[in-house]
Amino acid sequence: MAYGIKIALPGFDVKTATTEQLAVTSDKSMLKQERKGTTTYTFSGSPASATILTVTHNLGYVPAAICSWYRSSLNRGAMMPFYFMTGGGYDEEIFFEMTTTQFFIKYVSNDPSPTNRNGEVWTFDYTIWYDQAT
Repeated sequence: MAYGIKIALPGFDVKTATTEQLAVTSDKSMLKQERKGTTTYTFSGSPASATILTVTHNLGYVPAAICSWYRSSLNRGAMMPFYFMTGGGYDEEIFFEMTTTQFFIKYVSNDPSPTNRNGEVWTFDYTIWYDQAT
């Protein structure tokens, strides 16, 4: 008899469910969450760049992570990294960086006269896993 953890999706018997009918199974590798968070950032003026969030994890290696953003004034968001063009045809980027000790969410614009984002509120959701990024 094989031992482990299995949780079936609604409507399926855990004893007879196929892998596709399971919500969780210890037979497969699963990401282990180190931390999860949400932060809101309010822009001030017309930044060419900004470090929106710094999280110290001190894992000693670069862990896997995911991040998304949402801008309520546009009712729009996306997974990161995200690149978009300003009205003047310049690039703006929202991205995250990871080191062996820290996680950063950053904004960069290559516009010589950056868009005035004063007062704009952006929300960021992130998850850092114990699993090492490859």
